[in-house]
Amino acid sequence: SVAAFDAAKKAGTQVASTTALDAAIASAEADIQTASTSVDGTDVYAYDQWTTQAAHDALAGAITTAKAAAADANATQAAVDAAKAALETAIGTFDAAKAAGTKAVSTEALDASIAAAGTDRGTASVSADGTDVAKDAKWVSRDADDALAVAIAAAKATVVAASATQTQVDAATTALDGSVAAFDAAKKAGTQVA
Repeated sequence: SVAAFDAAKKAGTQVASTTALDAAIASAEADIQTASTSVDGTDVYAYDQWTTQAAHDALAGAITTAKAAAADANATQAAVDAAKAALETAIGTFDAAKAAGTKAVSTEALDASIAAAGTDRGTASVSADGTDVAKDAKWVSRDADDALAVAIAAAKATVVAASATQTQVDAATTALDGSVAAFDAAKKAGTQVA
């Protein structure tokens, strides 16, 4: 009978596949890390991306909703697929909202270090042993002088590199300052006999 047939019906036990949704979640979580949040991008370097807090929050909310759908053991395949589609739309909206920052890289400290290194390099003569340098003057070995010259050249190359990041400029400043300290430590008083 129809009544017995209807009474015998049972709900299906097939679990919805979340593989594609899980991949979209992983993609969205990686994508949200590629942009800083900013009001207008003036606090974000030109080589970095930014979005507004609202765009960030929209994608974060879509990720949370997608995770809930992926974790729902009772979700239908249609619900999982709809969650994936909604997340992909949110990713597209987020990506469209990304913009390059407008903050310029500052080379002021590196420029100052380059100038100071050049001046410092001129305060010591190059000598093999200092016997040709007056006692009231300083000298360094050819190797010490060459090392500082190379460090200055590397710093100058960083200043003119259009793709240099602030981190690279700061690292070049630190490296040059270290090279100057090594140069200064290598200075010795001359020993020339009058």
